[in-house]
Amino acid sequence: MGIIKSFQDFVYCVEPYLSDKRNSIYYLGDLDYVGITIFEGLQKAFYPSITIEPFIPGYVKMIDKANELPFPLPFTKKGQKERNLQEFLNY
Repeated sequence: MGIIKSFQDFVYCVEPYLSDKRNSIYYLGDLDYVGITIFEGLQKAFYPSITIEPFIPGYVKMIDKANELPFPLPFTKKGQKERNLQEFLNY
């Protein structure tokens, strides 16, 4: 995925304190198959040098906002390939 390639230079381009292994990087993307696939790809691409976790408060807010809408949102965009999301949902 292109987004993963664009982030691979992160460790070379940022100040050392930002890429310190003690830091966690938080990911907030679309809450669908593609967004979760991007998260998992970033997580694998940077492991073990950088920890990437989903930004749970952001996802909670996203779900809360969706529940406030007067109409239901589609579960996914058309054409997305279903996959197992259990690892992501465990967060």
